Amino acid sequence: MGPLSRLRHPVKGLVKSTRVQWVFWLATRAYGVAALHGVFPYNRTQPSDTDVRLYWLWAYGLWHGVVPYVTRFPIPIVYPPGVLPFLALPPISPGVYLVEFLLLALLVDAWVLRALQQSTRSFGAALWVIAAPLLGPIFWSRFDIFVAGMLVAGLIAFERRRYSLSAFWITFAALIKLWPALLVVMWFRFVPRTRRRGYIVATGLVLYAVFGPLIALGATTGLWAVVRAQGGRGVEIESLYALPLYLFHALGGHAPIVKELSLEFTGHLDASLVIATNVLLSLAAAYCVWRVAKRGWTTLTPAAWILLVAALIILTDRVLSPQYMIWVAAAVCLFIDECARRRRQLVVATAALLAATQLQFPFGFRQLMYDTPAALPISAFHAAVLLGFCAVALKVVHPRADPKEVGAAESNGVVSTPPSEGALSVNVGGPSVSATTRGRECPAHATDGTIAHDP
Repeated sequence: MGPLSRLRHPVKGLVKSTRVQWVFWLATRAYGVAALHGVFPYNRTQPSDTDVRLYWLWAYGLWHGVVPYVTRFPIPIVYPPGVLPFLALPPISPGVYLVEFLLLALLVDAWVLRALQQSTRSFGAALWVIAAPLLGPIFWSRFDIFVAGMLVAGLIAFERRRYSLSAFWITFAALIKLWPALLVVMWFRFVPRTRRRGYIVATGLVLYAVFGPLIALGATTGLWAVVRAQGGRGVEIESLYALPLYLFHALGGHAPIVKELSLEFTGHLDASLVIATNVLLSLAAAYCVWRVAKRGWTTLTPAAWILLVAALIILTDRVLSPQYMIWVAAAVCLFIDECARRRRQLVVATAALLAATQLQFPFGFRQLMYDTPAALPISAFHAAVLLGFCAVALKVVHPRADPKEVGAAESNGVVSTPPSEGALSVNVGGPSVSATTRGRECPAHATDGTIAHDP
């Protein structure tokens, strides 16, 4: 079946043909750029490029001698220092900076698609193509698109045994969004002992290169201020935990919304929910520890760890911005080709989550912001879809082992005892079940070459 005939069968063509994927990519990105500039129906919604104007303000200050985290900004930088390289774009004007930022985001977007194709993740590449139109133009107007690119780069480098390069990318991602730091720790067990020193050194060098000059310039207080500001945030109006607050207001209670780092609830009930989310986040961390202690560290592939951590973050975090779904989509794209039986469920759950998030922002954002009667159903729908996605993600990451299938696989030599604890092998020529994924329903992803991770 040629590329033209595959266009008649768009679903199969999108998965099987890289040419069809690029055709869809060009079409969706062209409309996405137009949507970012207010084409219908986005001319009737909340603008998606407002944060880029804030980035321009920070970039303008940096280009005119302001020392980040030291000199006072009219609006202080509230991101970790990993965003500074992206603020180095020439801030000639807000409009020019928007074009520069958008071109860089599209470049990363295209690179991610190419990287997924080259790593033989056909389902992941197809899902990445449709993820952007499902989420909306915010896909290219936040720093999170770069985090997604770094996650993809880090995992592919890890699969190619370039552990130091992988540590570089994942640590860089952690300097923008803190949660990838968990991956640096979790992937350490997969690194062969003879290569762990390079992995640690690469991580340390990235941290030193970023924090060393800033601390030398006296930015310690400013960096701690970012930590305190992020830690003191309330329940964001788009998060899962905004639902009880909207319900409380619908029942006659008072749950005021204030503009802090984002639009957040405040008041006594909000404070209680903040404590509850902190407890849930601690329980999620404890679950990861228990998971490791019970089943072993390497029973999950590195891609599965990305999806697991991303799902737990959006499930427990009281601050849930729409752009977080960019790296959630990247996590699914990296993992989806490993799934054998529940792939369709994961695709549907991911697509539904992205679409429900776009319903919140930009289409329903004004309703949420002003707490109109439509805010409660919008929040309830998004919460239900988010819970469904997390349930599916945790299910595919932790499938129940079928003893008959495991026994049959072992008798056929598909699943074998690893030569040493923590070994992971991926055969060339097709998907096979990893030695460290005993009894899973998601076989390890086939790569361009044989990968063998010794302890």
